Amino acid sequence: MQITCPFCGSSHYRSKTIDWRLNSILICCNCELGFDERHREVDYENELTLPLDEKTLAKYYRFAQRSTGMLNAALESTARDQQMPFNILEIGPGYGFMSELLTKKIEVKNYYHLELNQMLAKRLERQGKTVIRSLDAIDRVDMVILGHVLEHIGDAKALLDNLISSKLAPGGYLILFQTNHAGFIPRYLPMLWYGWQVVQHHYHFTPRVFEKYCHVNQQASIVSVNMYSLDLEASFSIKGLVKIFLKVVNLIIPENHYDAFIIILQKAVR
Repeated sequence: MQITCPFCGSSHYRSKTIDWRLNSILICCNCELGFDERHREVDYENELTLPLDEKTLAKYYRFAQRSTGMLNAALESTARDQQMPFNILEIGPGYGFMSELLTKKIEVKNYYHLELNQMLAKRLERQGKTVIRSLDAIDRVDMVILGHVLEHIGDAKALLDNLISSKLAPGGYLILFQTNHAGFIPRYLPMLWYGWQVVQHHYHFTPRVFEKYCHVNQQASIVSVNMYSLDLEASFSIKGLVKIFLKVVNLIIPENHYDAFIIILQKAVR
């Protein structure tokens, strides 16, 4: 059976080896989507051993601070001219730090958390946050946020189609935080890159994937793309020194070599 790209349908692809165990993925030559046909059995919904120690929570809080800062900066030039307050849906909020920080930055009417993991959903509810279990529980919203979530979704394209057509209000924003497999680290030092998780990640993205998606979908357009480095934490270990070296590299080479990006899509007003 012929293999085709799950996003654009192209049958032209190349293979890329990503680690010392010779694991490989396919990269579409048309839209640059990275994918494979592995069967995954990750039971995220019922996972009860997710870490809640102070060190882990502090790490995710720092990342949420970075993410919220980048998101707020991106919104300054896009959504600020829209009527507020916003109705916001965050899919995969995890520990809930982004909503905690973002609601201090912008005026929010309703902030919905769609969290499938039962343990984290109950934790969010104890914090007084509005938690939903499915998209059917809400009407249209002004903004949907997925922070490093889309790569975990088996049929990511179907989810995007549904969000844009059924859950976003006209003129609403779809905000995605994604890893960029075209960056310097995943391209030249793949064994050091967090993003090549073939056990959990169905897909691997670059901004071009969404450019092609919007061109075909015709329901949304890209209003901004901002690149950033996925991991800024460093130490005086071998891995930490490598990270410091890569930070220096990212100061010298073009911006598109960063290994992550935030992209904002806006639904067409019709």
